[in-house]
Amino acid sequence: MLSGSMAYSSAGGDPQGSPIFATTQWSLIVTAREESAPGAAEALESLCKQYWYPVYAFLRRLGCSSADAQDLTQELFTRLITRRNLDILDPARGRFRSFLMTAAKRLMLSGKDHQAAQKRGGGQVLSLDALDPEARYAAEAAGAEQPERVFDRRWAETLVARAYQLLETEAVDGGEGGRFEQLKPYLQTHRDLAGLGEVARQLGITEAGAKTAVHRLRKRFAAIFRQEIGRTVDDPAEIGDELRYLLSALS
Repeated sequence: MLSGSMAYSSAGGDPQGSPIFATTQWSLIVTAREESAPGAAEALESLCKQYWYPVYAFLRRLGCSSADAQDLTQELFTRLITRRNLDILDPARGRFRSFLMTAAKRLMLSGKDHQAAQKRGGGQVLSLDALDPEARYAAEAAGAEQPERVFDRRWAETLVARAYQLLETEAVDGGEGGRFEQLKPYLQTHRDLAGLGEVARQLGITEAGAKTAVHRLRKRFAAIFRQEIGRTVDDPAEIGDELRYLLSALS
């Protein structure tokens, strides 16, 4: 996992030069709701797998049991995708992070819906049991942080992990998987470049070349991270503020 000290850029657009809002999380929701549309199943899987854990951890911090948190997380995404009971889940655009946190809290506070979630069964959009959410939650420091702060940090970590995955996939697809594996420890900006000379020797390049490669990886990661943030807001003007906020959540 990359640390919060990664050098994220607050400038620039989509790293490929295409409109960064071509595929936002809101458009994924629209695609997932149209079951017969091409890519609907993939959109649904992507949406749920990326964002289930911040919701689950948030509900646990609010006092839900593990079973209730799983049920409510499942219920939230099911409603989001099927458009059921949108009086509880009113996606008034804006930042997807804020929307999910508010929706989770509203769902938990509704006793009737809470009870329905516990009894629902079937029709699940994601099997949380297979992901063992409580083991992951239990491994985290307990602390006394506010649930909202924990949610925001988990959200930021989710986007960091996603950007890291995309960067690695990009390197492998470009035939640079081996080089990426050698250089990835230096993606963390708090780490100095000690030992990079030996890595350069193993790669068959100069130390100066290795430093350049690290710089490019960091810059590319920053661009991908920014792109992923762009997919979670409805207005491009919000990217900079959201980026700064998530960096503060990671610190």
